[in-house]
Amino acid sequence: MSQVPTTDTDRARDYLVANSHKSQFLASVLNYWERHGVITEKQLSAVLRQIEQDKSGKRASVNPVTEVGMYRNSQGVFRVKQSKRGSFYAMRFVPEASTKSERFVYEAGAIYELSASDRMTIEQAQEIGALAGVCCVCGADLTNEKSVRAGIGSVCAKRV
Repeated sequence: MSQVPTTDTDRARDYLVANSHKSQFLASVLNYWERHGVITEKQLSAVLRQIEQDKSGKRASVNPVTEVGMYRNSQGVFRVKQSKRGSFYAMRFVPEASTKSERFVYEAGAIYELSASDRMTIEQAQEIGALAGVCCVCGADLTNEKSVRAGIGSVCAKRV
């Protein structure tokens, strides 16, 4: 008869051992645990969220976003940014918005619907920008004809 996990830490450890083959993220947390004997509160929270998502049937990304950039999935185009605390968040691209500040709108929970494989190449992002007449990086209106065709402003083009 197997023991039922009694603490969140026990639940997380059992889950990681059983599921680490499913994602790079879970494998990395288990590897960290094995090397250090503990995991951080942030890692524990992420694993517990994953457990709850699995229970609820809501599928979390098995290939989570780990870098800033432009992403596209069936729900739209998103710009992923990183907060000062280090967590990632997603902003929906709204090309028809009238001002630059409205072109990327924070969308709660959208980061969990994206996966690393949804990341757009610079060429794909430029295509979206050219269609909308806005910079694919910052969302600014493009006025220079060369920039409009490229889908990226000259300042942002130097940074990517």
